[in-house]
Parts: sequence; C-alpha cells; structure tokens
Amino acid sequence: MAGMVFLIGSGIFSAAESAAADDFVVQPILTRFARTETKNRFDTWFSLFRDVELQEADNFDGWTVGVDVTVPLTFAKGLQLYFNAPLHTEGSLVPAETGQKSDVHGKGGVFDFPSAQLEWQFMTQEEHGWNVAVRAGAGYAFATLENDGIADIYNHSGASVLGGLKFDRMINNWLTMAVDLGVNYYFRSDDLNPSGGGDAFAMCTSSMAAVFDPWKHTLYPALEVVYFGNFGDFNSVKLVPELIWRACEGFQLKAAFVWGLTNDGEDYGAEFMASFRF
Repeated sequence: MAGMVFLIGSGIFSAAESAAADDFVVQPILTRFARTETKNRFDTWFSLFRDVELQEADNFDGWTVGVDVTVPLTFAKGLQLYFNAPLHTEGSLVPAETGQKSDVHGKGGVFDFPSAQLEWQFMTQEEHGWNVAVRAGAGYAFATLENDGIADIYNHSGASVLGGLKFDRMINNWLTMAVDLGVNYYFRSDDLNPSGGGDAFAMCTSSMAAVFDPWKHTLYPALEVVYFGNFGDFNSVKLVPELIWRACEGFQLKAAFVWGLTNDGEDYGAEFMASFRF
C-alpha cells in the first residue's frame, strides 16, 4: 500500500513538473481569463466575508459555498458556456428594524444569483497581442435567504442580467495579466441594494489580476484588485493576495485573503477554490 501511495504521489508531481507542456492556464480565483477553455472545467469554492453592507442592514458576517462549471462549445471556435451556482449561505446581520443581531441562512448567495453566461473569445494573443472576449447572460434567485425572527425582510429574490469584456495577456515567462470589466443589473431584488435605493439597480463588477511564476515550480502567487459599486454613493474596492498550487494538469488549489480598502463593502474575508479540468 505504501508503495502504491508513493507511485501515485510521484505521478502527480511528475505531471506538475511537466505543466508547461499542457494548456491548463493558472487562473486566479475572482478574475476569469478571456481565453476559452479547451476542456470542461469544474470549480468548487468557499467564500468567507465580514461586515458586508445590505439595503437595510450592516455588519453581515458569514460564508457562501458554491460551484462553477465552464463548458467549451466544440462546434464553434472561441465559444463557451459558464455556469455560476452559489449553493448555500450562512451568516448573521443587524437589521435596521430591530438593531439586534439575527441569523440568516438559505440556498443561494448574496449578490451572486445562480447564472449562466455565453462567452466568446474573438481575439487571441498569438494574432493580436491580447486574448479578448465578451460575455453575456442572466441570473435568477431560485431560493431565498431567511432571516430568523423577522418575516420577509432579507429574502433575496429576483433576477439579474450580466455582461462584460475580458482581457488577458502573458507578459513574459513569469507574469500574466488579466482584466474583467463587467456590470450586473438587478431587478426585482429584495432588500439587496447596498446604496439604499430601489430594488432595481446596476453595479459595476470589475477586477484585474496578476499571476506570477517566480519559482518555475507548482506554486504561483497572485494579486487581484476587485471593484463593486455604482461610481456614486456605493464603492467597494478589495485587495486580494493569493497563492495557487498546481498539483497536476487537471487540478489546482487556491487560497486568498480579502482586504477591504474602502468604507463601503466588506472589511475582510477569505476565498478558497479547488479547480478540476477533464
């Protein structure tokens, strides 16, 4: 048995050492690259947050777990489908109505509704110097977040439309850059708008990332800057340093610390992700 474990471990690290020979791009947790996947990709993630602001509450502390699926469409060059599914959220907040802490739990996420997007990469680095893609889709809250003790105040129902423009480029053999410029328009949302306005609102959801390869091995440090806001009365900026371990061609583990740089948005948190490719 020990010999078998040794052989399996040796195989994993041998594959990791030959990572340059395959096309599994090392991507950060939050900024998705423009280049189209060549195989199916499955990500499972865990997000921990502190002091998130909602429409009628402050100090929402909790966590969300979910999955992402990316499916390249082999019948059309540069096209892929991307599915994002927050599965469950647990936390606590202080409603303005009572001023007392209340537990929140339920299926789904907070600002991320289960969604599907079609993505099209129409430029490649080989031909134009950058990989560039557009994305568009829609989200819908199939379930609600229940707030114990207060009826129907934080049931985040509703729908959203999403779109964006993505760029990425391998600058050299130790640095890759990526930018995702996006917008989410929420309508029929319930008690979600952090700017305190109505239930229909738009938010910019943009980020940029740098992935480094300083050691030419299996560990990749990365740094992301994330913006979520309306360029008006709500602006959240987060700095996200992270570390990515590429175990083999089809598997990556990622961990990040989230640091809020502005008064709006969460103060701090953490992100974890496991990525599979098959």
